[in-house]
Amino acid sequence: MKKFLSFFLFLILLGSIFAYAQEQTGEIVGTVKDAEGSPLPGVTIEARSPTHIGAATAVTDDMGRFRLIGLTPGSFTITFSLPGFKKLIRKGIIVRLGKTFNLNVTLIQAAIEEEVTVVGESPVVDIKKSSTTMNIGKEMFAKLPKGRNFTSVVTVAAGVNDEPMLGGTSMDGASGSENMFFVDGVDTTSLYTGASAQRVLFEFIEEVQVKSSGYEAEYGGSMGGVINVITRSGGNEFHGEASLYYRSDELHGPRRPSLRLNPLDNTKAEYITYPEDNWYQYEAGFGLGGYVFKDRLWFFGNVMPRITRTERTVEFLADGLEHTTTQKEYSYFFQGKLTAQPFSGLRISGSFVNDFYKWRGALASLAGTSDPEYQFDIYGFDYPGWTAAFRADYIASDNLFFTLNGGYFRTNEKQLVGPDGPRYYFRATNATIPGVPPNLVRAYGWYNYGYDDGFQTLKNIQNRLTGNWDFTYFFDAGGEHVVKGGVQLVRIGQDVDDAYPYDYNRLYWGRSYQSPSLGTVPTTYGYLEVREPYGTKAKIHSIRWALFLQDSWTIANRLTLNYGLRAEKEDIPSFSDLPEYQEAPIKFSFNDKIAPRIGFAYDVFGDNNLKVFASIGLYYDVMKLEMAEGSYGGFKWISHYYDIKTLDWKKFVETTHPDTSHPELYEYIESLNWRIPSFETTQPDMKPYSKIEYTAGLQKKLGEDLSLTLRFLHNHIIWAIEDIGMQTPEGEQYYNGNPGSDWIQDLYDKNLGPEYPDCPKAKRSYYSLSIGVDKRYSNNWMGGIHYTWSYLWGNFSGLASSDEFGRMSPNVERYFDAWMLHRDQNLNETTGKLPTDRPHQLKVYGSYTFNFGLTVGFYSYAMSGTPVSRMLDLNNLEGYYPVGRLSDGRTPFLTRTDLYLEYNLKLGGRYGFQINANIINLFNQKIAQRKYPYYNQQTIYLDDSEILAGFDYQEVCAREGILLDPRFLKPYYYTSSIDVRLGIKFIF
Repeated sequence: MKKFLSFFLFLILLGSIFAYAQEQTGEIVGTVKDAEGSPLPGVTIEARSPTHIGAATAVTDDMGRFRLIGLTPGSFTITFSLPGFKKLIRKGIIVRLGKTFNLNVTLIQAAIEEEVTVVGESPVVDIKKSSTTMNIGKEMFAKLPKGRNFTSVVTVAAGVNDEPMLGGTSMDGASGSENMFFVDGVDTTSLYTGASAQRVLFEFIEEVQVKSSGYEAEYGGSMGGVINVITRSGGNEFHGEASLYYRSDELHGPRRPSLRLNPLDNTKAEYITYPEDNWYQYEAGFGLGGYVFKDRLWFFGNVMPRITRTERTVEFLADGLEHTTTQKEYSYFFQGKLTAQPFSGLRISGSFVNDFYKWRGALASLAGTSDPEYQFDIYGFDYPGWTAAFRADYIASDNLFFTLNGGYFRTNEKQLVGPDGPRYYFRATNATIPGVPPNLVRAYGWYNYGYDDGFQTLKNIQNRLTGNWDFTYFFDAGGEHVVKGGVQLVRIGQDVDDAYPYDYNRLYWGRSYQSPSLGTVPTTYGYLEVREPYGTKAKIHSIRWALFLQDSWTIANRLTLNYGLRAEKEDIPSFSDLPEYQEAPIKFSFNDKIAPRIGFAYDVFGDNNLKVFASIGLYYDVMKLEMAEGSYGGFKWISHYYDIKTLDWKKFVETTHPDTSHPELYEYIESLNWRIPSFETTQPDMKPYSKIEYTAGLQKKLGEDLSLTLRFLHNHIIWAIEDIGMQTPEGEQYYNGNPGSDWIQDLYDKNLGPEYPDCPKAKRSYYSLSIGVDKRYSNNWMGGIHYTWSYLWGNFSGLASSDEFGRMSPNVERYFDAWMLHRDQNLNETTGKLPTDRPHQLKVYGSYTFNFGLTVGFYSYAMSGTPVSRMLDLNNLEGYYPVGRLSDGRTPFLTRTDLYLEYNLKLGGRYGFQINANIINLFNQKIAQRKYPYYNQQTIYLDDSEILAGFDYQEVCAREGILLDPRFLKPYYYTSSIDVRLGIKFIF
């Protein structure tokens, strides 16, 4: 019967939708022997946990070996039974996501039935894995300071930092757009930015896994790391909690000073501390878990709505009056999960996580540059988003295990009210233009409504259907093999209608117009740029496949070889509505994305206490949609340029462009298409974005719950994908391909000429050496300390650009927008320390629970400041380094300490009452994280011949009378002020 069920389930799984794999379980393996060291076959093993539905069972084989597989994370009690021997009970055995722990035991003969119970002694070293993984369980994150979203705790891991200049979470030198995020096995990574697109509160979470290096062939799509969240489930007992959290401006430190140009005098820089907004935030929630049928059907659910109200009072520069604007933000978080065991060997679960966010009412600019006529109260956006997951685990036999994963992730963006007319944005003030009526004077940076408000966002639905089928098979052949293989599928889709319905006017008062084809064009009062059309309308989808096969081969119970192969097939969709451009513009076959992985782990003394490991692997990115939208017919952007002929800029009303019928207002100069479709300018033999990674290290058990980890890591990019810009008479043309490839170099030679320097390859090389000691929670305390030395070098920071201060536009950043961007003023290549290079990093965390109910937790870090490199606004290009990188030292050493306090009062039985305080930046440290890099405020325009001849940027600025930027090298972007969140809980 069981063989029939195995075959039947195999057919069902093979014919089902397939989804992206992600670990949701762990396992325990080991050997049972008698007192003389002889293996004991036939021993019955049973494992139970409050987090694992039903009992996991196994029987030792002829060599006394056993394997408990498919275990959910948690603390297990394991019973070993054999007639004629004392029953052995091991309690407190900790199982973590993706971990394989060895548990070797000895049974003692007994004439009568006896029982021996051992508490603790849970393994701390996974002697079979060559990957680097940190598991953050509920008992750990509950006692540490943190934000509300799961991403706020991952930085306790070595090599993982929150880097705003890289777009967020950076792992081992990679940018924040290069990670993968999973919730219950479903990929919730943003289709555009690569950041996490699903918030999950800690009340919903059982464990967070951070997989940073050396991971196996079943994981793909990440050039950084993999962050996996497992939500909570019910149990054989009812349990729940009611929570309330509160934050406000009264619990938040004063606003940090902002560095800005004087709004009415661009020759002066000033620090200004804007008044603190009046705001508060409440979160109230209720969660309950338990069972419908014990050991058969469990449930857990939690709901946690949040409301934030902000009131801002600002003096507007346009009328000199104070105006008060109000914004309300609403978040509706809820989560539900069902777990079932219909019969022995089959466990299924389904979960749903909701993250719905909306805001109502726009806030005025702190600088007072907003338009008094703007109707702030009517604006708002909705951002619905949710994730649904399904999983089935079937243990067909002691050596065969099947898993089916399926899931759906969906987000949307809807605008409550669209704009009611053209947008005006002052790129320079008209206060210095003689004759401007006072009522028409506007400051630098003034606009009548915000950039995002100019888009009429009717919808922006993004979705991902994911699934996976895999099998695991155990057998002996020269040692023990654990073979795993699978098929993975992802279908992504987007239905978007998001464009400016009116003209977008940008006014450059007092500036001459610079054209790539016309040169310098004198103007009357300055020039006007009108963007029309500007936005995206499209409906697309794409299907991606992956296959993997891997083996973990343990030889002589000491050496484990982990090796495998992954292959991926990926198509990048066309956004064009033209029939001739419906074919996918970029295609990668399985042969293009073959990723071998190999590693080993060696149990040095055979006692599970010391492991040495190493790995080497090839990793590929999964492309985001940013390039597809901008390059293949999605985002449309044509700019029309005019000489301004009147001081009454309010007469620039909606019209058809280019416009030659209003010579009294402006005179037409030219139009440039900034998004010429790249179907014909895409590299035909393009290589996928890839890296190679090497790791080596050791892990040592220092005590019952204490371990030491030492790791060396090196990774570097093999090929990157970017848009490479070249000026043509028709406008700026972009070629999508691999920088530094022969195809791109041929285009350089053809379009530019042999006198131009070669296009360099994209380079990013990272080295690190880390050492850490971690103690898991026991005897009322836990803690850890990690030190990392690292070196980050290159000319390309990745899919998010630290050269552009955190811009997340994968594959279409500014790195290669012009040939000179990787050359200094003497044409030397500007490769060097990247903007988030931090040679020294120290992290310390810990908590202690006193017997009277008080818990004190903390997290502190200290790390090197980042390189400061002066930049030049040359030909309207961002990211030009006239004298190379690391030209002006580093920002100050960055330190911060966070604190968590919790007091629990027992009310009898399972009932309890808790009060807590979460304090971020306890000592209110004010540290500048950047220095303003731009030397000039007014753009320098040089033709190619001048740049090729070499130049002195300071001499050019002096000769041309270029307006310098008074903010140059002044510190800014300070660490946030102290922030306190108060909470209460009723636990039952």
